[in-house]
Amino acid sequence: MVRHEETHALKHLIDSVIGYESFKKELVKKIERLKETLLKTKDLGKTEHIVREILFLYVEGTSNRIKDEIFANLRAGVKMDKVASVLAKSDEHLGLYDYTKADRDRFEQFIQHSSLSVDQKDIVQKLVIDQFTNMYKRLVKDAVSVVVDLTTKQGFSSEQVLLFLNDVPLSLWKKEVSRLSNEAA
Repeated sequence: MVRHEETHALKHLIDSVIGYESFKKELVKKIERLKETLLKTKDLGKTEHIVREILFLYVEGTSNRIKDEIFANLRAGVKMDKVASVLAKSDEHLGLYDYTKADRDRFEQFIQHSSLSVDQKDIVQKLVIDQFTNMYKRLVKDAVSVVVDLTTKQGFSSEQVLLFLNDVPLSLWKKEVSRLSNEAA
């Protein structure tokens, strides 16, 4: 448990040095600009495209918290399949780490009180229900599989995984490990 909490503290320190807060602020600005664009469009195809972008950015915004939890559990020796299961549980299913819940709720409130047409609201609602959680779960599953690959197939220690992936955005972990595998071949 001590290693788990130490890892959280170390990650927080590193994030403050590399400017994670400025990344978060920029992400929020992008989401707000997309919301403004969404309110101006009447094209249903564009509505769907903009909403997908917003959902992606919301999930991207949770990636640092996911990464932090994966690293803490890795250092504590927790099996990665358990980590994936715990991180993927929604709030309704007693999940402790439903990092998308607050964003989902805020976005749904925004949509309900917006001037979007009924058809647009239906598209948004369907996408939020069908895709938001799936995008999040896919990100968790891919990230955990990368860590498993590095530790089992590549022989990395937990500390080596931390050093290798710490400054790589979670959404690029899979690509980075693929690049490493190609260089080794």
